[in-house]
Amino acid sequence: MNPDKIKNIALSFVNGFTSIRKVKKPVTFILLTILIWICYYAGIHLCFYCIPLTEHLGFSEAITALVFGSITVMITPG
Repeated sequence: MNPDKIKNIALSFVNGFTSIRKVKKPVTFILLTILIWICYYAGIHLCFYCIPLTEHLGFSEAITALVFGSITVMITPG
């Protein structure tokens, strides 16, 4: 990977976090963001109980599925 591309990705990441200061209600924004991620986790964990093969999986497996699923969505174009 090109070092300039990595630098641009890192700067975009930092700009995304610092943009929270520009939001009118940053505490509400952060709380709702956390709530959304909790709902994502709950949806994945609930789906584990729908299939007999995965009903024994727990918290760490659901977090792993959430992290890898999020990364996949980020790198998939479109």
